[in-house]
Amino acid sequence: MMLLARKNGTLRLSPLDRPPIAAVLKKTLSTRLTIINTVA
Repeated sequence: MMLLARKNGTLRLSPLDRPPIAAVLKKTLSTRLTIINTVA
């Protein structure tokens, strides 16, 4: 996450974008876990 932010320069340009990104990542992870649990 931090590596991608640094690579895209969003960390310096818009540090306020980090909370939404974190929220999206959490949603994505929870969705993947749900899918894995459903398949398993």
